Amino acid sequence: MPEDPPSARAKRLPREEKRPFIEKTLAAKIARMEEILATWKRLRRKTDDFWPKTRKELRNWDDPARSIFKFSDPGITSPKKNDPLQKPLVDLMIQFESVRDRLKNFKEAGDPEIIKKANKDLKHLNFELMSQISRLQLIATEFRKEIKRKIPDSKYLRREWDIL
Repeated sequence: MPEDPPSARAKRLPREEKRPFIEKTLAAKIARMEEILATWKRLRRKTDDFWPKTRKELRNWDDPARSIFKFSDPGITSPKKNDPLQKPLVDLMIQFESVRDRLKNFKEAGDPEIIKKANKDLKHLNFELMSQISRLQLIATEFRKEIKRKIPDSKYLRREWDIL
């Protein structure tokens, strides 16, 4: 007899094992969201990974390979804050809202604000590099003059050593 898929087995769990299973699955969903957000930040763009925008999408998210299973009960993603038995679910939903809020501040590399800032940073860097080049050219000129004064026939005064 073939083994049931994990989502089907979850429905057959005894009542006392369902709550830890639900909490573990919800925690796995939130952890996956954290991973996705970290990847997006590292790549500076969004990928095709599923991202739940609403509590309903969070509840219906199903990816058994990652120990993420959908829930049929809407109460799981809308726990009662004054119920001590639902405190772990409340805490997990606060984490969900936190991760979701961090996405609002995420800017992709193609975002006009990011491009403006990058251009400004590049202009500043270019100015700094041009200043360094000018200083090095002055030092090289002074160094060559000193060589010419001390060793007029030095190999360092030949054309192949010209940097200016």
